[in-house]
Amino acid sequence: MKTINFCGDSFCRSGGVTGYSPDLAWTTLLAKQLDAKIIGLGKGGSAHEHAIQSFVDTADYTVFCWTEPHRLWHPKYGINMQTTDSKKKEIRIYGVADLYYKYLHNEAYAISRYQRECYWFENVVLSKYKHKLIHLNSFHNWYDWTSGIAHQLGPLNSLRTVPGKEADDEIANHLTKQQNEQLADELYYIFTKDIK
Repeated sequence: MKTINFCGDSFCRSGGVTGYSPDLAWTTLLAKQLDAKIIGLGKGGSAHEHAIQSFVDTADYTVFCWTEPHRLWHPKYGINMQTTDSKKKEIRIYGVADLYYKYLHNEAYAISRYQRECYWFENVVLSKYKHKLIHLNSFHNWYDWTSGIAHQLGPLNSLRTVPGKEADDEIANHLTKQQNEQLADELYYIFTKDIK
């Protein structure tokens, strides 16, 4: 059986046996259409480093959901400005991250570092990948990918009913049932075209 790996943030976290609506998630629908087994999913609130570290070079299909460059990598917690602000009084690590964002974080440097790391990842790692891959942007396009297909859909966050906010009609990966179905169908079409 072929395999598919989803590398990224919460826009690809639900599928297979995880998530609150796994059977309706675009990740699950796409895997079924491709007759592929899911071998990895995204992690909510995670930094782009999670996408890099969770890449498996033997997967037949890979979908990246690239997040924003301002997130901090941590093996257990998803650290970003939004979760840090809401959880800083409950969990110590978020309190420390809040101080980082207030006193040390530099937006221009974070974007520059993100672009350098993506460039390295593309030219050193992805350049050797022999299977099909698609890049999606979760929030914005901070790096222009030349490997695989850089999807021109626009940021996944812009598809949401209320961008940046949870909505009652979201069922999986911040998307509605219809949006999950449409995204799966569109990526299936791209994967089954004659592309590298």
